[in-house]
Amino acid sequence: MRVANSVGFRCYNRGGEVTQNFQSWINFDSTGPFTFSRKNKFTVIGCDDFANISSSDFSSGCWGTCREANEVPDGYCSGIGCCQTSIPNGLTDYTVDLYSFNDHTRVHSFNPCGLAFLGEEHSLKFLGAVDLYNVTEFYERTLSSVPIVLDWVIGGSRNCAKATECKDNSYCKDAEIGGYHCICNEGYEGNPYLDHGCQDIDECKNSSLCYGNCINTEGSYDCTCLPGYAGDAKNADGCRFVAKEPKFPALILALGNSSRTYTHIDIHIRI
Repeated sequence: MRVANSVGFRCYNRGGEVTQNFQSWINFDSTGPFTFSRKNKFTVIGCDDFANISSSDFSSGCWGTCREANEVPDGYCSGIGCCQTSIPNGLTDYTVDLYSFNDHTRVHSFNPCGLAFLGEEHSLKFLGAVDLYNVTEFYERTLSSVPIVLDWVIGGSRNCAKATECKDNSYCKDAEIGGYHCICNEGYEGNPYLDHGCQDIDECKNSSLCYGNCINTEGSYDCTCLPGYAGDAKNADGCRFVAKEPKFPALILALGNSSRTYTHIDIHIRI
């Protein structure tokens, strides 16, 4: 599950005074089904910034530094102008505190603000010095394209041995953070927590799954080569033409004349 992001920021004027400040935090009920996934990374953007992400039983930090704009790599987070760190399993709340080493007085010409947020690691697109200078554009792009990923489990103190919520055509999987997930069986899709929620997938509607004769079955499908072909019809070039061995009728030749007994010779010709 993905939800909207919350991006903290802190901006300065040339003299080092704070002109804008927003603290990022999110809090879920610790007894509820939601936790922050480890697919998220805590990210700090800036050349004069360090930030902490903390909860009641966890704290971690990250800092981004650089002296010149041309030091910052374009396209990825290297620790120069952009820093990332992991979070633990089971995190249900966090608060971000953002600070600066020198109030951006030494980097203000190309980096007037620092930012810090939790978000899906692979969704982040960092454009280096361009994003350090165009803070508003980076902020808006991050809000719209970098979600927070949530893990969702049932019964934090229960596991599959006590699972009661998985319905027909589904199975149970214990979650690393406690509790369990219900998942539709292979060949089915839908909501495994509802009666008849997992429905058969008609694989034959997907032309890329079978390149021959397709017959949908409950939870699966049969795929065979067309008549005259043999092989694996699930591969685009898997079926090969099978040539039949030709058969020719016997030729019966009569040798001789009217004054002699006919001799019959059967000549069978095969190629």
